Amino acid sequence: MAWVTLPQSQNLNLRTILLPVGYKTPFPWPQSKDSAWFTNVPFPKLVNYKKSQNWVRLEGDRFLFPGGGTSFPDGVNGYVHALSRLLPLPHIRTALDVGCGVASFGAALMDYGILTMSIAPSDEHEGQVQFALERGLPAMLGVLSIHRLPFPSRSFDMAHCSRCLVPWTDNDGLYLREMDRILRPGGYWVLSGPPINWRVNYNAWGREAKELEKEQSMLEELAMELCWEKVAESDQFAVWQKSLNHMGCIHKLKTWGRHPKFCNSSSDPDPDAGWIRIDRGLTLMKIIGDGEGEYPVTGRC
Repeated sequence: MAWVTLPQSQNLNLRTILLPVGYKTPFPWPQSKDSAWFTNVPFPKLVNYKKSQNWVRLEGDRFLFPGGGTSFPDGVNGYVHALSRLLPLPHIRTALDVGCGVASFGAALMDYGILTMSIAPSDEHEGQVQFALERGLPAMLGVLSIHRLPFPSRSFDMAHCSRCLVPWTDNDGLYLREMDRILRPGGYWVLSGPPINWRVNYNAWGREAKELEKEQSMLEELAMELCWEKVAESDQFAVWQKSLNHMGCIHKLKTWGRHPKFCNSSSDPDPDAGWIRIDRGLTLMKIIGDGEGEYPVTGRC
């Protein structure tokens, strides 16, 4: 039997934990990016369920991760290379991948020096987060719902969704506002999959063209209300950039007859707090670093 002894703490009563039966020492890094022992993650469902998308293969006593995904069945490296033509990846340090699968996107970004937190819900994609962790990649169970994600404001330089099935235009763009909160000023939001490039792909997606056109129109409208600038749309990608200083954009919105809702700062004293309800208001906060003035990030009213 194998045992793990956790470090002692003055505040926690930690005990020795018995490892699962058959658990093997994981492959060392960087080999672990591509391989994991079956006995450590004994969930074969994805092998067949995502076979056509090349997420994971089972060969003998180990899983292999060929780098496929829902939006990149031929491999993540080509997908990231295409994205690198639209974004300054060498200047990005941290990223959030929403709906990560087995975290192949985050694994590929490591070649660019980008540390990615991959999140996914517990759903029919059995063990996807456990696969990511076994590969040595930062990952956690996470879902966009009525509560904030457990990250401080301005945590990430980039947020990414590749057919992650998040209804971005629902609830007055509530989940987009959470992306705005966790993105740094000047950060990027990357979306691939529906409704992007719907004119080419609506038949393959089995969706009505008018429905996708309306969805993209709503998405563009919500991004404008957040003062995001669309900096690229090519092939399967659309990329928006969060403003460095929102105030000029806010004034412009007001000239168009729009009046963004702001929160009273006393009602949301800690914009970095997690596990509280997301609201539709915007909280004014001081810029830290270059630049002067204030800019709004999603807050709680």
